Amino acid sequence: MHHSLSQKQLTEQYIPYALAGVWCLMQFMLLRHFGIVTNGESVKYLEEARFVDRHGYFSEPKYLFYSGYIALHWIFYKTGAGIIGVYVFQLFWNALSMICFYQLSLHLTGQKGMAATGTLLLVLFWPYQSWTTHLYTESFFTSTIIIALHQWFGAAKSRVTTWTGIAMAALLIISRPTGMLFI
Repeated sequence: MHHSLSQKQLTEQYIPYALAGVWCLMQFMLLRHFGIVTNGESVKYLEEARFVDRHGYFSEPKYLFYSGYIALHWIFYKTGAGIIGVYVFQLFWNALSMICFYQLSLHLTGQKGMAATGTLLLVLFWPYQSWTTHLYTESFFTSTIIIALHQWFGAAKSRVTTWTGIAMAALLIISRPTGMLFI
């Protein structure tokens, strides 16, 4: 008895790989176009991480609501990975959020084609993806939103996903002041 995959099954089997390939190409093009952007908004997070390192506290209370992102900068500053470490982490976090977006879309629609199309559109949305190369809070915050939504509404419920969902909510709150809207 010979079992073969239909054309549709074969296509659906390779969707994640195709999306990953397009994502890699997009990130390569963005890095080539922008480089790692450390001016503008980036400066205050880089400087605040150094301030916290020297003094052990924030220079202003408002930075409490950015403390998750400042901590990210601080960790990579202390390890010597610096801005490259922050960029690589943002790249990883964005990739994880794209996986979560696909899985959440699949969970909500029940259709692989629709989930793949939605994910492809998000991967190809140049302005959104360009935040990965900018060391601003936007990339970290929006990726965290997608990962959190996946944990809250798309992942199979378990003790791990419950605690991960709570951790994502806490991370949203300390990533940007607008994270408070997720309480």
